[in-house]
Amino acid sequence: LGRDMALAVARMLVLFLKRPGGQSQFSTQLQAQTVEGQRLASLLSWLADHHHQPMTVEEMASQAGMSPRTFARVFVTETGDTPALHLEKLRLEHAVRLLETTGTSLDMTAQACGFTGHEQLRRAFQRHKGITPQAYRQRFQRTG
Repeated sequence: LGRDMALAVARMLVLFLKRPGGQSQFSTQLQAQTVEGQRLASLLSWLADHHHQPMTVEEMASQAGMSPRTFARVFVTETGDTPALHLEKLRLEHAVRLLETTGTSLDMTAQACGFTGHEQLRRAFQRHKGITPQAYRQRFQRTG
């Protein structure tokens, strides 16, 4: 009960109740903390710290101490996302923070978040946010 309550409070305190302009309401990292099974707990923490590095499902499975097939099945069961989708969401959240708070180029932003380049970032952004990274920056970048 205590852990669930703490996560519920964290969601309310860390995130606006209604974020402006289509911004995501929840954090992938915060959502990952609600995973019930311990099989993935350390991996999810590791992914949050290493999402900017190139990685494959096979490498994630190895980090979790499972075969790739078992890992993919367990991951979807426990998180609701495929490993690749979860990784992409982590990278996008990082990109959102950089777009809101820095003026770095889209190429540098993409590389800092683990994308292979600005085109991969643009496609992922369009797929998940329905807007380009440049348009997102123009709309949500914090000044000063």
